[in-house]
Amino acid sequence: FPSHDIHGTNPNTSNPYNTGSLTATGITATGIGRAAALSSVNSNDRYTASGYPSGGLDLNEYLELTLSANNGNQINFNSLYFTLEKSATGPVQFAVRSSVNNYGSNITTFSAATNVADTRGVYVDLSGAAYQGLTGTVRFRIYGYNAPAAAGTASINDFVFNGAVSPAPFISSFSPN
Repeated sequence: FPSHDIHGTNPNTSNPYNTGSLTATGITATGIGRAAALSSVNSNDRYTASGYPSGGLDLNEYLELTLSANNGNQINFNSLYFTLEKSATGPVQFAVRSSVNNYGSNITTFSAATNVADTRGVYVDLSGAAYQGLTGTVRFRIYGYNAPAAAGTASINDFVFNGAVSPAPFISSFSPN
């Protein structure tokens, strides 16, 4: 299943950044990208952005991971794991949502330290029925908000999806004349 350790000087200059992505047979991964509302920030070995809202969650400000099942395959997710790093003035609230329900609800939320740089591993359970047997493109968005300063940053250092890819069921019908 796709995983990505983000390496190099200023990977944020690519949107999306997909250098070094590993993929599984039957899936295409596009790496990590950011919404146009966020600003690119130079940093090494992580994908960094700033411009997160000082108030509540804004659906136009996110980092995004995208996976697509190739023709004839389906994705059965188990989990997503990523390492998040934020600056002292970066967002303190986070939510993960997906295109499965048009970003309508949180899969998970978490808080980070206020006024302190913070690095943490984040585990997202995707074993529910909504994330099984998917045959199209699925996008996961990581929203940061309640940032003490607009220049505050949040980064993704790496991410790993766990699950399985299998042939999609074939459905046919026959009607005798």
